[in-house]
Formats: sequence, C-alpha cells, structure tokens
Amino acid sequence: MKINALQTSVKLLSKKAYSTSKLKASLKKKLFPDDEIEDAISKLQQKNYINDQRYTEDRVICLIRKNYGDIYIYSKLETEELSISESELMSLRQEYKLEENFVLKQVIEDKMRQLKSEDIDRKLPKIIRYLVSRGFSPDKVTSELGVDDVSWN
Repeated sequence: MKINALQTSVKLLSKKAYSTSKLKASLKKKLFPDDEIEDAISKLQQKNYINDQRYTEDRVICLIRKNYGDIYIYSKLETEELSISESELMSLRQEYKLEENFVLKQVIEDKMRQLKSEDIDRKLPKIIRYLVSRGFSPDKVTSELGVDDVSWN
C-alpha cells in the first residue's frame, strides 16, 4: 500500500507540532508531488490540525520561557517563515508575566550571581555580548547595567 502525503502529515503531526512551511518542507524531502502536498495541507488546515497562528504563539511562549529577548524571538520566527506583531508579543509577555525588561533583569541577576564581585568589571563586555546574543537590545542592556562606555577587550 502506498502512503500518501496526508497520511505522512498526520503521522508527523502526531509526534510534534509543525508550521505549514515546515510541514511542506518535510513532505518535499519525502518527494511527494507539490499538488498532493497542497491538497494534504489544505485538508489539515480545514480540520485545524495545522494552524500557523497557534503554532507561532506556542513557539513564542517557548522562547519567552527560555528568557530570550524580543530581537531574538523576531529573528527566530523569521527563519521559520512566521511572524507576530509587536502588540501580540507584548500581550503574550504580559499574559505570562515575563515582560522583556523583567526577563532582562532576571538574566542579569543570574549572570552576576555566577561571578565574583572583582570579576564583574572585567567580564562586563562578555556579559553584554551574552545578553545581546539572547536578543536584548544593546541600549536596554547597557541602560539596565548602568554602563555608559564599554571597553570591548
């Protein structure tokens, strides 16, 4: 018996959530014809088995809980061909009581706890780079740390 794109999609979705674009890519890797893929996607969307809005919100919530900043979240969504408005992101952050400034303060406190007090000034550039890599704006980071001028050595 030949397995079709719809059956394969259901099997994939039974293991984890997929966005429309990720599911299409998985089906293309399995060499299903484009028209069969589109038909399967359409049927799954009609039955609400795939819903990009729901997937995006779940993805954002996961990233928020992992203490990522907004810049990282937008970037990650873009790589997955998804998007969210600024107001929707703010609303999700408020709903989970993890506003970006609060998360930034938490991450800074965690980093400072790991360092000895004499190491803080020396490691400040490294801390800033770490926070920026997690998607926090450099301006917010330096402001929260109370730093005007940073030596990046």
